[in-house]
This record gives sequence, C-alpha cells and structure tokens, in this order.
Amino acid sequence: MKHLLALLAAAWAASAMTAPPSKPIWQWTTDERLAARFDEAARIRRVEAFEAQRVISHARTVAVPRHPADSIHGSEHPELLMPFEIFTSFTEAAYGADDDVARHVQRDATVQASKLGLPPEFLPTLRKQARAFIAMQREERTLKQQIFTGGMRDPQSGIARLRELQKSECASRATAMRSLRARFGTGFDRFLYSAIAPGVFRDYFEPISAQTLRAEEDGCK
Repeated sequence: MKHLLALLAAAWAASAMTAPPSKPIWQWTTDERLAARFDEAARIRRVEAFEAQRVISHARTVAVPRHPADSIHGSEHPELLMPFEIFTSFTEAAYGADDDVARHVQRDATVQASKLGLPPEFLPTLRKQARAFIAMQREERTLKQQIFTGGMRDPQSGIARLRELQKSECASRATAMRSLRARFGTGFDRFLYSAIAPGVFRDYFEPISAQTLRAEEDGCK
C-alpha cells in the first residue's frame, strides 16, 4: 500500500510539473512556454501529426520532404510560439511589402485590435516602434530574392550581409517589443496570442534549442 501511494505521489508530482499554467497564454513566462514546448512526448505527437497530414498531402507525389524536428501551428498550439516568433510573422505579413495581401492583414489586425479593446493608435504605434526592424526585414527579403534567383553578382557578400541583418533584427525587435509592452501593457501580448498566433505556423527541419529561443526573445544580447 505504501509503495502504491508513493507511486501515485510521484505521478501526481510529475503531472503537476508538466501541467500548463492555469492562466491566459499571453501571460505565460518564457520558462513556462519553453517547458511546454520542449515536452518530448508532446513534441513527438506534433511531429507525428505533421507526418500523418503530409502522407495525405503527398500521396501522389514522388519526392518526400525530410522529417521535421518540430511542427508548431498556432491554430492548435498558440501557447508554444514565442512572442518574438509571432511578432516577426505579423510585421513581415503586414508591413514587409506594399501589396494587397499586406493591406488585408493590416485591416484584419485593426479589427482584431479593436475587438480586444486596444486604442486606435495601437497599430500605428506598433508600426512606428518597429520601423527599424521592419526596414531590416524588407532588406532581408530583397537580399534573399537576389541571392536565390541568381540576381546578385557577389552572393557571398549578400550572405554576409544577411548574417549582419539577422543579428541586428534580433536586437531591434526586442527593443520594439519592450516599448510596446511599456505603452500597452499586457494588451500587446494579448493581441499577439489572440489575434495573430492562430494564423502562425513554424515547421522546424533543424533542431532549435531552448537556449536559442530564449536568446532571441531577449534580443540576442
């Protein structure tokens, strides 16, 4: 009996450690988010779901893409996405180009922000605070197009510039996000996780560590 009670206590303790926090996902800490994301059993289930869907999608094709290390879709697991990942996806979609798609994203974000009770100046302020980061995203997109389409005479210099940009983007993004949290409080993170995260997905074909994600969230200091 004592042995059974000990086993039950150990099982309860393990489940308590892995149980998701009982609070809105936009209030999760970085530690809580990473603990859930790097739960190995849950990661395996996500990859298996990805593979099952891929079997259906590629049933009639010959080439089969390589296996992912992880697959996180915000429509199912928004809580596993880091704030910087959601923010990056949003600014890229809304401000990375001047086209109808970007304008549609901006209009939809305006509606969603209003529904969440955010003030009319929320999105204009977001764009202003992130203007340096957005400019770097645009430059990165242009460089990638030039490099991978063969339109650059010296692709090595382009690749070197990409590395510089990615490091600068990390710091610039973190600065913008800190400013937005200072201005709008938890409303900023609630917007990310309620309005944007459900449309974000990240399929990782190379392993990424918790340390790397934490560093990016902190601005790659």
